[in-house]
Amino acid sequence: MKKNYLIVAKFLIPICLGVVFIFLVYLIGKGGYLGGRGDYWTLYGMMFAGTVGGRLSLSIGIAAGFNPFFIIGIGTVGDGISALWVLWNWDLIYRVPKIGKTIELVKIREEEFFKGHRKIERGSFLGLVAFIMSPLQIGGVYASVLSKLIGMRTVPSFFAIFIGSFLGGFLVVFSTKGLVHALKSNWLLALLIAGVVIAGLLLYYHFRTSMHRDG
Repeated sequence: MKKNYLIVAKFLIPICLGVVFIFLVYLIGKGGYLGGRGDYWTLYGMMFAGTVGGRLSLSIGIAAGFNPFFIIGIGTVGDGISALWVLWNWDLIYRVPKIGKTIELVKIREEEFFKGHRKIERGSFLGLVAFIMSPLQIGGVYASVLSKLIGMRTVPSFFAIFIGSFLGGFLVVFSTKGLVHALKSNWLLALLIAGVVIAGLLLYYHFRTSMHRDG
């Protein structure tokens, strides 16, 4: 009976923490605390974008004017809560049908990373931290699945994810903050970057249409 209670607790506690976390983000965004324009939807958009674009989505919050450490905190806590749920409920998740594709994707990306970083030992605490620090990694769920695949225990996995998420968020946020400041103070630089982005999009469109035409 005690074991059943523990299973239910591990399932519900991270969900409850997530609800509280989302509500706190709403209160902070709604009240305009810690910078920003008082728009909680910007923060929610940033959090949702992170499920697709990885930690780079934190740049949305910086561009909106929110406090950098607040944005780092959102990314780190969000990753920590989602990682905790996966780590505590791995056996349940592994039985879910059609989840194998996601696991296979994690395997492929993990193998590619460690092939390109031979000095980082696969399965080590520092190896997982280094992997998660990458701005393109997609949050705590992805990272916790990886930690299970490489055989790490729950407690070191959680702390590795938490630390890696914080350090990765720090790199993204302060590089973005510096870029935003540079763009605001130098309109020529802003125009140059905009021109490069537009040119890149045009070239991408050109080559893509050429490939379709040749095919």
